[in-house]
Amino acid sequence: MPDPLPRLTAALSDRYTIEREIGRGGMATVYLAEDLKHKRKVAIKVLKPELAAALGGDRFLREIETTAGLHHPNILPLYDSGEAGKQESGEGLFLYYVMPLVEGESLRDRLDREKQLPIEDALQITREVADALRYAHSRGIIHRDIKPENILLEGGHAMVADFGIAKAVTAAGGETLTQTGMAVGTPHYMSPEQSAGESDLDGRSDLYALGSVLYEMLAGEPPYTGPSAQAIIAKRLMEPVPRISVVRETVPPHVERALTRVMAKAPADRYPTADEFIAALQDTTASGSTVTIPTAPRGGLSAALRRGLVAAAVVIAVVASYFFLRNAAPGGPLSPDLIAVLPFTVRGNPELDYLGEGMVDLMSAKLDGADPLSAVNPRVVISLVSTMQIDIADPVAVQRAAVQLHAGRYVTGEILEAGGRLQLIAYLHDTDRPDAAPVRATAEGRPDQLFEVIDGLAVDLLSSTMSGASDRIKKVATATSASLPATKEFLQGERLLRVGAYREAAEAYDRAVALDT
Repeated sequence: MPDPLPRLTAALSDRYTIEREIGRGGMATVYLAEDLKHKRKVAIKVLKPELAAALGGDRFLREIETTAGLHHPNILPLYDSGEAGKQESGEGLFLYYVMPLVEGESLRDRLDREKQLPIEDALQITREVADALRYAHSRGIIHRDIKPENILLEGGHAMVADFGIAKAVTAAGGETLTQTGMAVGTPHYMSPEQSAGESDLDGRSDLYALGSVLYEMLAGEPPYTGPSAQAIIAKRLMEPVPRISVVRETVPPHVERALTRVMAKAPADRYPTADEFIAALQDTTASGSTVTIPTAPRGGLSAALRRGLVAAAVVIAVVASYFFLRNAAPGGPLSPDLIAVLPFTVRGNPELDYLGEGMVDLMSAKLDGADPLSAVNPRVVISLVSTMQIDIADPVAVQRAAVQLHAGRYVTGEILEAGGRLQLIAYLHDTDRPDAAPVRATAEGRPDQLFEVIDGLAVDLLSSTMSGASDRIKKVATATSASLPATKEFLQGERLLRVGAYREAAEAYDRAVALDT
């Protein structure tokens, strides 16, 4: 993709002089610029092109206007917003918003440097962010993405950035958001209800995220960690709030009680307002008697939350795993550079059954690294196969699945083991030419050489279809873990999560991490 900076510079030249890129996040790129009218340095955040194209300008900008009136010492104000650069074809739209340039650093920068903060510093930052939330919540505005990256530190005080931007993206984007590879919220900090894809959030969701940030400031890591977004979500839903005193015994008891309550799984068990959370952090008696938060029973969660989690795991809640949700929505025209990897057929050794669906994850990772190709999200593929009850041995049914995924090409394959040798066979099909012979690729080796065999298969497949693309093809050999046992556990966790076995999935992810370290 060509560098958008020259075109952006030209599009905004009458109002801003853009100097350089100073940051990049999941949804936007940040540029240092000079406001020509007011003679001041500013930060311009520009939404990623694919997100801007999916959202369109009008509604996004209307939603942002509702937050422009926020005036609070701990909220980074919004100076300006707009759209620019749209071409006659409708492409090339820039959606941007302008904020003051903060000369300090983000809380993430400080945590990366210090890991754990002094207790009083952590509490002061939390109180100031909570006061910003109190102000915004009283005006009906929820942040939806409280995290260290969005908390800026300047002059000894905290300021919350991107207030209302997440809401604007969500409200303007709707279902199109899942097609862009973007998602609102960060798995380490988002509340259980936001993880489950609920849209009707209130201030208690922000407070949960702030509690998670406070925990990280004190402990040196977020309360729930894991190798993927799925693992983090499963832990958050199934495990009790971790006790901060276990990792840092100097934390006062009233702070631990406040953390336990603000990170309760059910919103009704949390502090109802930011004011009450602030009071609990300041006074050992302000929070009243100790609140005991019940953990989810082994049998699972409420039906509503379980349904929400399944939908989120399949469609949007797994946004921070290896794959971002890109090109995921079924239907629409075929994309020639989009490849769907279907489950492989396993023959000869039932111990390799885990690789049937596992090849969807592993081969998608390989093919997705060879620009301009991109792979359909594995969870979307497997969800579609399950929902439509597709027989992967039926070529007509598999081709229809590729059409549903609007993938211009799709991969099927076989896994065979005989005589102590593992053989992988892949077939690359053109979706709009179902009668054409597919491209065939093979690779083989010992069973303990699984990754080398998969690398060889992907390279063979790409070499047959991408002439002159040797540099891009080389990228396929770097995407997977080098530990076969760890990968087996990870793929087992993926399978368990897809069938709703959240506790067992979390345990599998934990085993994968232990084996890979």
